[in-house]
Amino acid sequence: MTISIYIDVYGDEKTFSFLKILCMYVVDFFIKSGEVGIEEGKNILITLINNYSEIKDKDYDVFLFRKFGAAICLLISSKGKVILEKSSKLVLRNSIVKSIEELKIKLNS
Repeated sequence: MTISIYIDVYGDEKTFSFLKILCMYVVDFFIKSGEVGIEEGKNILITLINNYSEIKDKDYDVFLFRKFGAAICLLISSKGKVILEKSSKLVLRNSIVKSIEELKIKLNS
C-alpha cells in the first residue's frame, strides 16, 4: 500500500534510499492506524521528503491534525509544545527517531 502511494507521488524506482524507506515506513504507521487515508498519507510523505534535510539527526515528531475534515501534517521538535484551536483534533503522532530505530532493527534482521 505505502509503496504504491510513493509511486503515485514520485514515480517508480528500482531502488530506494534509507530516507525514502524511512518516509514510507512512517506513512505506513499512519495508514495502518485506520485513521489516515491515502491522500493524507501522500501529504505526510511529501512533507517528510521535502523537509528531511532540516530535521535529519534531530528529534522530531510527525503530527497529523484534522479540523472540519481538512488534514495538516506538521513536523515538530519533540521538546516543542503544540497548542491548537479546541476544534482541531490530533489524529496521530509518531516519533521519527523511534521510527528510525525500529526500521534499522527490521532491516538488519
